Amino acid sequence: MGPGWHCLEVGGGGGSIASWLANRVLPDGRAVATDLDTRFLETLSIPNLEVRRHDIVTDPLPEIPPPYREVELALTVLLVSVTLPPMPEKIPPPP
Repeated sequence: MGPGWHCLEVGGGGGSIASWLANRVLPDGRAVATDLDTRFLETLSIPNLEVRRHDIVTDPLPEIPPPYREVELALTVLLVSVTLPPMPEKIPPPP
């Protein structure tokens, strides 16, 4: 990854990866960071970073024009799968 790349981060959280991506692709590249809660991402002052509100569980991926060369979402997918276990077919009665 380097200058001129276009990157998407799903689940931007506090913005450390988004900042790194945006600075890494300068001067002609672009980074988009999405999250359910964008308050931390919105504090970043990086001209080539776009912040969007997005719920990875219920919303489709944002329609963002290509070309995207890097998509960082592995940790988000892991966290969603850990925090949202499958529901059992039958809920057992309380003891």
